[in-house]
Amino acid sequence: MNVPTSDDRDGQVTTEINAGDACVATRDILIDGRVAFSRGERAVVERIDPNAQRPQYRYVVMSSKLGTWYQLSEADIRLPEQPVGRFGRNKAALWLAVGLAAIAVVVIVIVAVLAGGGGNSMSTAGALICIDAGHGGSDTGAVENGVTEKDVNLDIALRARQLLEGKGYRVVMTREADVTVTLARRCAIAQEADATVLLSIHNNSRPPDAAGTTTYYYRGSPEGGRLAAFVQSEVAGRIRRPDRGLRESRLYMVRNVDMPSALLEGVFLSNAEDAVLIRDAGFRQQIADGVATAIDSYMKNR
Repeated sequence: MNVPTSDDRDGQVTTEINAGDACVATRDILIDGRVAFSRGERAVVERIDPNAQRPQYRYVVMSSKLGTWYQLSEADIRLPEQPVGRFGRNKAALWLAVGLAAIAVVVIVIVAVLAGGGGNSMSTAGALICIDAGHGGSDTGAVENGVTEKDVNLDIALRARQLLEGKGYRVVMTREADVTVTLARRCAIAQEADATVLLSIHNNSRPPDAAGTTTYYYRGSPEGGRLAAFVQSEVAGRIRRPDRGLRESRLYMVRNVDMPSALLEGVFLSNAEDAVLIRDAGFRQQIADGVATAIDSYMKNR
């Protein structure tokens, strides 16, 4: 059976999975930019059928969300945990487990209190975000309808930084002025800073009848796909231009970093209506609002 496979490659399990087993998804699994399985979702293995090109993808499972069969790997699904009822034969072990759980809860509460209990969750407070303003300096990017891409990219990026810092994040920029920065150096900035995520901000060009918003991510990165989905939804929902959806890609900025990354193409500068809109500071602020909200939502739903 030739069915699509997931693209996740992290982790392995040792317990054998057989046809008919009711398993659970180990994480959110995106296929072609859409969530096929949510983390913890029940998935029944129909049969074992190794993929011809990638034999590790051999568990044929139906996605209830998309209504399609997919081949998953041991990194994608696992057998459910053994039920707590197994402790019934050993009351001492049961009470030990209960006691340890209670201690863990107390420790978590204490740590949360010491952390300040502010508006940001413990996992997001102070996290480092890398914002890349596409092009710059001698690299103008697209120049269409009186708009130079490098300028609007930087303006949106700086606005997004201010919003993210207001939410408690630390932000590193690949450029803060009209300077030339190579693609390799941009990726190195994100890597050296150990950023949690990277978002590259661009605006599109050509053909002139095309309009609207697109977000790209590296096809080998499910987390990049999740980040891109948040960005596309938040930006397109605010500026109300045509939603061109998510695109898998091998663009340099999403392919050459270790952290989840996405590249936003806000609007088409070659489209007369889009070009008029992006000249307006309020419109650029809406894009920045979408970027900041998307990153915040992604960070809080990892």
